[in-house]
Amino acid sequence: MRNLTDYIFSTDEKQRIPKWEIDLQSAIGELPPDNKKVIQLHFIENVSRKEVAQKLGWSLSKVNTKLTRGISLLRWHCNPAAFEDAKLLFKRHLEKIVSEKIV
Repeated sequence: MRNLTDYIFSTDEKQRIPKWEIDLQSAIGELPPDNKKVIQLHFIENVSRKEVAQKLGWSLSKVNTKLTRGISLLRWHCNPAAFEDAKLLFKRHLEKIVSEKIV
């Protein structure tokens, strides 16, 4: 499984941004409650998306939406200049979800 910072920062960005500037705990604390729950369960507690959906009583689609939105908000919080990259990540993530449903 990829690390949360892999979703938020590209390899180039991680090399350019000093670690002390990346305060993910603070950023996660500022997320809306639903996004925070999903981010914490999936990335911090290492729970699969399907298990997150079951645990919260949500559809997998809702979990994916909250996760994607949470990642975008974290990218913006940690590196506002990279917000355009977050849009691209969101698009790729949605394409992956759609392709998983088709298969």
